[in-house]
Amino acid sequence: MGSVINGYNKTPIFIKLAIGMAIGALLAIYCPKPFMWVDGLGITFVKILKYIAPLMVFVFMINAIVSSNIGRENTFGLKRVSLMFVTSLVVASVFSIVCWLCWRIGVDPHDGVAPLKQVELPPQKNIFTALLGEIAYNPVKALIDGKYLSIVMWAIAFGLLFRKAEHSTQQLVKDTANAITKIVRFFIALAPFGIMGLMFHNIVVGQNEANLFYYPHLIIMFLVAFLVMFLVLNPVIVYLFTRQNAFKIFPKLEESIIYSLFTASSAANIAVNQQIAEENNVSRQLSSVAIPLGATLHKPGSVITLNILTLVAASGCGVDIGFVDIFCLGMVSIVASMCVAGVANGTQLIIPICCGIFGLDESVIIHIIGVNAIITIIRDTVCTTVNSSSDIMFVLAVDRRHKARTSSLVDNIINSKRRTDENDTGESSENEDGSKNENAGSKNENAGSNESERRSNEDVIKQALSQRNNQAPTADKQ
Repeated sequence: MGSVINGYNKTPIFIKLAIGMAIGALLAIYCPKPFMWVDGLGITFVKILKYIAPLMVFVFMINAIVSSNIGRENTFGLKRVSLMFVTSLVVASVFSIVCWLCWRIGVDPHDGVAPLKQVELPPQKNIFTALLGEIAYNPVKALIDGKYLSIVMWAIAFGLLFRKAEHSTQQLVKDTANAITKIVRFFIALAPFGIMGLMFHNIVVGQNEANLFYYPHLIIMFLVAFLVMFLVLNPVIVYLFTRQNAFKIFPKLEESIIYSLFTASSAANIAVNQQIAEENNVSRQLSSVAIPLGATLHKPGSVITLNILTLVAASGCGVDIGFVDIFCLGMVSIVASMCVAGVANGTQLIIPICCGIFGLDESVIIHIIGVNAIITIIRDTVCTTVNSSSDIMFVLAVDRRHKARTSSLVDNIINSKRRTDENDTGESSENEDGSKNENAGSKNENAGSNESERRSNEDVIKQALSQRNNQAPTADKQ
């Protein structure tokens, strides 16, 4: 039994996931009825990730605040990641509008397909009221319901208070974070079984979606927009903000992409992204804040969805679409996608608001929500992948940039110290050319100087590493 477990652990994760997907597909295609219990494996796997993620975010953020120097390294990286998140949302909004302008696709509100879905118009809410409701939330219920904005707020409050607590209390927080890390690693190691169940579920459900490909042009538009955003525009954003090659980071996103494709949940993928950050030695001061923040507020895929669905609905009704309306739509989709973060069916809540910009009536809004429900099995899967994998891509890029600048700083200090020592050595050797009778003494002095130089270099390295937090923000401003 031990040899089987060791062989399982040593097998690369990609091979295990591929085997799980293959088994799930074969069972769903050839003999689904006797193996309906496999569907439960996928559902259980997603639930476990969703349940562990809020607690992990809460404890990791408290631990990061307790053990960090606020205002230095963690703030330096978090500011840059936050700017990348906002830039990504703006780029996604502009690109989705440009994509629709090139295709000019419209959906007939009387095609008779979408009403097959039982769709109700969601209740109208003020998006800012919804945002405040997500922040001002019971901390215990926030952990149960997965309200990440509230979790982040309460974690910051507890973290600041625990900084003044006893050392034993701070050690308990650290030990709890390490215990949660081990639990997450255990469940992620069982991911191939969960992926097998999710593959089985997707194929069985897909066979029952008779109208799934009734809108092929709309599905193709969404897929093209998502892929270009993830494979082209996000790497450009990474290079502009960090001067890093995003394509060298793509191999590290393998697990995040696969899990998000099957779970279709940014919340469930927080644990996976945090695990990837741990494996790549990303500081918890950065990852424990940036990853849940991105999963909550960074929704470029949702912005693309809102803009395209609204423009498609307006075009199908023959509405004259002007520049001012398009500009308002782009701004509303960005702000609204962040304000309803964590709200159940948040996209359906925003669709009526976006459609209201063009004056579309209630029947058209209900129809476009039904269209979204029909294609959601494909659209939502790829959309979640763009949202979640972009988060960890930006975090890894910022961390690599910081490490590269720190390494360069250390090398510059050491080289400067060596040049100074060489100049001093050259001057002393000129003064000692005529003293032949002092060879033995000079050898001893050279041996001592070599030892002192080695210790001096060690002190320089330690000094550089201790100063990197103070110099990194200065270098960043320059």
